[in-house]
Amino acid sequence: MPMQSAPPMPDWLQLQDEADYWRAHLQALPCARQGDTLEDCWPLIECVYLLYVRHPRATLQEALHLYEAATKGLERGMDHEQMATLFARVWSRILKRAGGRALPDWLPGAGGDA
Repeated sequence: MPMQSAPPMPDWLQLQDEADYWRAHLQALPCARQGDTLEDCWPLIECVYLLYVRHPRATLQEALHLYEAATKGLERGMDHEQMATLFARVWSRILKRAGGRALPDWLPGAGGDA
């Protein structure tokens, strides 16, 4: 089941840039099969970004549980370990892009505007 309306992305996290990154690294992902394009795996990848924006303070375990629920039926034949691997790779990429931001300053009321 796809996630409902997408929340706004922070300035430092642009989905088009992320899609370009994953397009270049697609064959290393467990969701990719021979002949696949990014569009085949994108719903699983994008879901991780949406979860991060909706739940930036979630622990890794909490986020993985949310991911499992949000991607039910989209597994593309992957088992639990492969789904967890895909999630971990994308989540790790997001944390790297976050650049060590302690608090998500892009969330309303969380930044320096207080």
